[in-house]
Amino acid sequence: MSTTIQIIVRGLQEEVPKDATLAELIDHFQERNTHLIVEHNGKFVYPDQYEKLVVSEGDRVEFINPSFGG
Repeated sequence: MSTTIQIIVRGLQEEVPKDATLAELIDHFQERNTHLIVEHNGKFVYPDQYEKLVVSEGDRVEFINPSFGG
C-alpha cells in the first residue's frame, strides 16, 4: 500500500504524502507569503479550509503569490 500519491503542483507532477491537507502542502512546498492564494482543481480555496481539504490522486494545486504595488 502506497503512502504517497501523485498530484500536479504549479504545473509539475509531484509525489506527496497520501491524505495530505492543503496546509501540509503549503508547509511542504515552503510557501511563506502571507497573501498566498491557493487553487484546488481550478477553484479558489479560502484559508479557513486549508486544514480541512485533503488532496487526492491526480488533483491540481496552484500556489499564487500576488504582487502588490504600483
